[in-house]
Amino acid sequence: MPTRRHLAWRYAALIAFCALIPVSIEYLDRPIADFAVTHFLDIAGLGRFAALPGWLLLPALLVPFALMAWRRRLPSKIAQAAIVSSISVIWTSAVVEIVLKRVFGRLDINAWLIQHEYGFHFFAGGDYRFRSFPSGEAAMLSAVICALWPLYPRLRPMFVLLAIVETFLLLSLNWHFLSDVIAGVLVGLAGSIVARRFAWALRQFNPTL
Repeated sequence: MPTRRHLAWRYAALIAFCALIPVSIEYLDRPIADFAVTHFLDIAGLGRFAALPGWLLLPALLVPFALMAWRRRLPSKIAQAAIVSSISVIWTSAVVEIVLKRVFGRLDINAWLIQHEYGFHFFAGGDYRFRSFPSGEAAMLSAVICALWPLYPRLRPMFVLLAIVETFLLLSLNWHFLSDVIAGVLVGLAGSIVARRFAWALRQFNPTL
């Protein structure tokens, strides 16, 4: 059980991370985008790696059916990791794609690089050009990493490396602004918290899960 001091540090870190979004919007997004388009090459194939988190939704939808078929053959820790990750990814994907992108209506990064247009157009997210915020790739990867973080402490260095690489790819390939990535990470974190609560409720209802 975390102590009050640890909880205070966690909340302080979360508040500081949230504060990075307006700071990034005001001071970092456009300079980083301009720097990336000038100094980084669009190497063929890198986009496939950056897009990999977007493919997590399909396995997440299949996990509940797989668990029903193989539940007794899987160690309880693996089953728990699978169900929490699955719920986290599904919740995160729904919130990002159905709600947040449509509500914030942010112009994508090409609008800035080509036309020097930048900003939010609230509730304009029905148009694909206004669906940059938050980053779906960052959100999906964060949803899985944050779900697995408490269960596999030995893998945390690998999780951190994956997050750094994905952030670098999203920024260097000019897929997203930095604030898009930060917001995506926060949504994924929220998804993992919801998933853990929901998984706990399921165990209370059916202890075999």
